[in-house]
Amino acid sequence: MIEVFDQRIVGPERCFAAWPTLARCRKSRELFAVCSAQRHYHVCPYGRVHLWRSADEGRTWTGPSALTQGPLDDRDAGMVEAADGSLVVTWFSSRSFETLLHQAFDPSGPYTREELVQWAAIRDALDEETRTRELGCWAVVSSDGGETWSEKVDTVVGSPHGPILLSDGRLFYAGKFSTGGELGYKGGPYQGRIGAAESLDHGRTWRELSEITPMPEHRALEYHELHAVEAADGRIIVQIRNHQEPHRCELLQTESFDGGHTWAQLRTTGLWGYPSHLVRLGNGNLLCTYSHRREPRGNRVAISTGHGVTWSQPVELTSGGGKDFGYPSTVELDSGDLLTLWYDRQPHERDARLHLLRWRLRA
Repeated sequence: MIEVFDQRIVGPERCFAAWPTLARCRKSRELFAVCSAQRHYHVCPYGRVHLWRSADEGRTWTGPSALTQGPLDDRDAGMVEAADGSLVVTWFSSRSFETLLHQAFDPSGPYTREELVQWAAIRDALDEETRTRELGCWAVVSSDGGETWSEKVDTVVGSPHGPILLSDGRLFYAGKFSTGGELGYKGGPYQGRIGAAESLDHGRTWRELSEITPMPEHRALEYHELHAVEAADGRIIVQIRNHQEPHRCELLQTESFDGGHTWAQLRTTGLWGYPSHLVRLGNGNLLCTYSHRREPRGNRVAISTGHGVTWSQPVELTSGGGKDFGYPSTVELDSGDLLTLWYDRQPHERDARLHLLRWRLRA
């Protein structure tokens, strides 16, 4: 059973803010939230990664700080605290807005002719060298608690909620491999391989670690938005959003028993929805939070008491949700309460807002 204590809207107003990640510092106990903000639509050229922080467990927030100023659309912000206390924020840059410029203008669509003319001007102002250099998967690092940030570095892979910290001190990042500046899937920087990268210097450099083999009936190109967790027995679990039959829109899962170097055969969890965010709770159980984009719509949670071998039946965390919503991420507070952050755009509204829920699992 879920007991809800508080729900509120946080973050920016009068823009499309989406794909957020919630993180908590071990030492300061501060909360951080990152997302792609400053946007006009789900797809547009204006996205920038913004950061907020809270010293009172999410009741009030300061910010935002804009962490990116690149010439492309910055999307899918993730965040993690490294073993040395550094803060690492990840995202990918996209040229997907350009694909809309090749379509005939549709007066019934969401974009005005004037907006598309502005987008074309942004595209045309970029030379090919800049377009290649800026397309990719990135991270910035702060060693002073988020006051200042490094230049961006290539993370090799990308995925919405970013990397995780392993017990051996490595940062581990499950995702889709970058194209290295070549235009990839739907105008993004992704190729048809999935797997993991690692950082041995707290997010400052990254290298490819391993590749995950698709199910026999599947193509890795139709796998998206991976996320990982390290279970209490040391195995690393990765879940994947799947866009093909069989098991379409079910969360797929694989495990590694050697630190992410090799992977078990992918299988379905039976959980319908996407994408997932995984976290290990203080009692050792694993929590999977994800969005359910068919009726009844809303966010769902499932629990594993056995290191991810099996998952409970999903439980409704929130109900409702517009056509464009989800990407929940969750952190556990010292009290045992849980905080979940997601985004939602209601029907007939252009803006999307960030929602924060404080709740607790009851037996």
